[in-house]
Amino acid sequence: MKLKTFKAATMAEALAQVKREFGRTAVILNTRTVSKGGVLGLRTGDTIEITAAKDMSDLPPAVPRGTLKTGRTVDAEGAAARVSPTVAHPEIPLPAPILTELGELKSLVSGLVRETQRSRAADVPEQLFDTYRKLVENQVAEQMAEALVGRVRKSLSDARLADPKQIQAELVKALEAMLPTAGPVRVAARGGPTVVALVGPTGVGKTTTIAKLAANFCLRERRRVGLVTVDTYRIAAVEQLRTYAQIIDVPLEVANSPQQLESAVQRMEDRDVILVDTAGRSQRDTVKIRELHEFFQAV
Repeated sequence: MKLKTFKAATMAEALAQVKREFGRTAVILNTRTVSKGGVLGLRTGDTIEITAAKDMSDLPPAVPRGTLKTGRTVDAEGAAARVSPTVAHPEIPLPAPILTELGELKSLVSGLVRETQRSRAADVPEQLFDTYRKLVENQVAEQMAEALVGRVRKSLSDARLADPKQIQAELVKALEAMLPTAGPVRVAARGGPTVVALVGPTGVGKTTTIAKLAANFCLRERRRVGLVTVDTYRIAAVEQLRTYAQIIDVPLEVANSPQQLESAVQRMEDRDVILVDTAGRSQRDTVKIRELHEFFQAV
């Protein structure tokens, strides 16, 4: 049995000693902090102690269940179990037996999760269950995921269901069919500027998309573009759009009310397109949606 206790002022220093002495295969059996006493009982600092062995073969032999000479009952399978649990350290890999047990445990948990998901999705064909599970793991609602794989099942024959690429391609088609688009922005030939507002929840990219649309209209279609923002809630939202406007070289107006939005649009009557940036709003927040509606009524 080749156990050794290392002492240092910090855990990092103690681990470095273990590594220097026993190398990367070292097994840490116990760690503890020992307080030093000083004059009149005052503490003068702590010492970190690590008890380690070079490898698993250096661990104490198993002690059978029973009574030691001291009369203390051993309630464990071996002497190594009498110390605190092994401390894992990124620079000292875990022993192979422990890694094997961890792998088996992970497989067991994965199997249980799969069985649970399988029981909750009894209508999903076996060939498409892995696809269904990946959708759920990527935050797609279970009901939606089931509907998607149902569309894929109807579109593919049994032979094509055996091909993962065919499943992937059909799944993409099913997703696209569930995301309807309104088509491109159509600029009116005459009668004043076309006003387009981008509406949606917070963080979906409205402001960035407005910058891309403005650049496209200016540089590719040679349109005269104006920008207006009614998003005065989000910190630095106005400055972000102002930066975009300066880069693209288009005018920007800020509107805090429906009346100000109406005035801003009137000042841009010479523009072909006016893009309006709005504050993020949940589709379930009827009060804020009504507030946006008042802005749009003005233009």
